[in-house]
Amino acid sequence: MKKNIGIVGGGFRGILAAAMMRREGHKVTLIESGNFIGGILRPILWEKFALDIGIQLFDNFDRELESILREICGDNLEQIEINYASYFQGKTTEEFAILDLSTEAKDAVAQNLYEIVIAASKNSQEIPNSLGERNRQTFGERAGAIVNSATEKMLLISPDRVEPEYLSATPYNRIRILPDDVACILKQAPELDNTIAMSRNSLVGNETLNFYPRNGGMSSFCDSALTYCRKNGIRLITNAAIKSIKQNDSKIRLLIGKTPASFDTLIWTSGFRDLSPLLLNKKMPAKLEHAVPMVIYYFCVHKKNSGPYTYVQNHDSSIDVFRCATQGAYSNQINDRGETFVCAETTTPIGHPRWENPEKFSSLVWEQCAAMKAVSGSPIKSFSVKIPATYRAPLLGYRETETDIIEAAKNLPGLILLNHRAFTRSAIFTSIEQAIS
Repeated sequence: MKKNIGIVGGGFRGILAAAMMRREGHKVTLIESGNFIGGILRPILWEKFALDIGIQLFDNFDRELESILREICGDNLEQIEINYASYFQGKTTEEFAILDLSTEAKDAVAQNLYEIVIAASKNSQEIPNSLGERNRQTFGERAGAIVNSATEKMLLISPDRVEPEYLSATPYNRIRILPDDVACILKQAPELDNTIAMSRNSLVGNETLNFYPRNGGMSSFCDSALTYCRKNGIRLITNAAIKSIKQNDSKIRLLIGKTPASFDTLIWTSGFRDLSPLLLNKKMPAKLEHAVPMVIYYFCVHKKNSGPYTYVQNHDSSIDVFRCATQGAYSNQINDRGETFVCAETTTPIGHPRWENPEKFSSLVWEQCAAMKAVSGSPIKSFSVKIPATYRAPLLGYRETETDIIEAAKNLPGLILLNHRAFTRSAIFTSIEQAIS
């Protein structure tokens, strides 16, 4: 049965949900509060380069998701080979973006292994109260402390104050503690499979693919999504402020500004903080979320100095750079002088000297990227962007309000809430599939 579907949120989730619903033959309206669809995927321009806000690779795809993206992008989507690395305690490890403790001293490796095995025997019986507690329960005291230190550097807040479910937005689901030939044996135990990591190339049956627009960066994806919506009859409503949501009989009714609208089904892809005033008649308390500010540096470089890796993930709390990516190279943005750009993300507290005067720290950031082996030589010029809230980490107590919102949503049978904790592209795709099935 074909339905009239409304989708709230014009970011990647909303675009994907709209395409999936249109594929099923439904009438679709995409509702976005901003001026344009694409959200954080829409880049900024500098020196004729289209700069993504951080790393925006399409990764971890399955074939169905790839098929939808190819419908949206047409021929302007290509598979790219990802060459990543991680950095910890002065060492850059290839083929791993996650924390690698396998090169530590033998006694440290043995201690980590002992504590992880002991922790694995207890985890099924213990429910963690915070992200910090989850890390200690999963990895033991020693490795857990290292993970928590890196997590705090990433979030600018103690993980003991963060809800454990936020794990999905961090790179610490698994860590590497042993070489692949030993890890593959230990991973046969289900309790350890979810803790111990191997390189992606060593995983049997691994078919993970990575894609990026061939030309124009993520700007071209946003433009293609707009064209796709118009071509396929997906109605777009932008600058839309939703004033109310009600269920009347079989219809769910919205007041968008002063204009009423009704749908058979409404799929909510935006955050719960926007939904709380509509369902609970109150704003979500600010104390329940922690916004993570970031200064992102872009360096114009000669192609030869952009480094051998797609990106290097830092896990060392003494380094300010969270991640450095050769964004210009993998997005095919190289000018006629052989110049491209790299991107360095630094989580930075508002009010910190680096936040107040970013360019004063550009040389230090470049040196840290070089220490991580992400770049070489010297940059030609630099540019920085301040983002007040790149992530919003749910703090302790968030689950109670989240539960209240989910319970209130049950009074509106036509309202579908996505799993807003889904972080990777594949997880987002799966959350939509589960919600609409």
